[in-house]
Amino acid sequence: MEEQNASKGLSVASLILGILSMLCCCIGFPFAIIGIILAIVSLVKHKGGKGLAIAGLITSGITMIISVITAISLVPMMPYIDGWMDFGQNAQSYMEEYEEYGTYPPVFEDMIDDGLISEEEAEQTMDQMMQSMASAIESAE
Repeated sequence: MEEQNASKGLSVASLILGILSMLCCCIGFPFAIIGIILAIVSLVKHKGGKGLAIAGLITSGITMIISVITAISLVPMMPYIDGWMDFGQNAQSYMEEYEEYGTYPPVFEDMIDDGLISEEEAEQTMDQMMQSMASAIESAE
């Protein structure tokens, strides 16, 4: 009976970690890995909590799949991380330059040169950012 409760505890822990991994989104994969391990151990023991273990396995598995897809989709953006960091730190000055001279931030220029975005897309993005910034300023007043 005690072993059955321990196995059920593993199943519950697996489900909790699976749900936690989904809630933590991109950083939830460590919880998902542990959740998968606990679910497998619980299922191998055949003692109890099979439904909970399966639910934990499914939720953790979904998080792992989402994490892998997210990581793969971010690979093309890796060369631009420094540019985006610079843009984030100097957004106000880049927005002022865009408004005054129509120039794009360096990260946008690099992405245009590499064919990741078109000039029209860069212009639309900058215009949307300008509108968002204007709205934020208006609501702050």
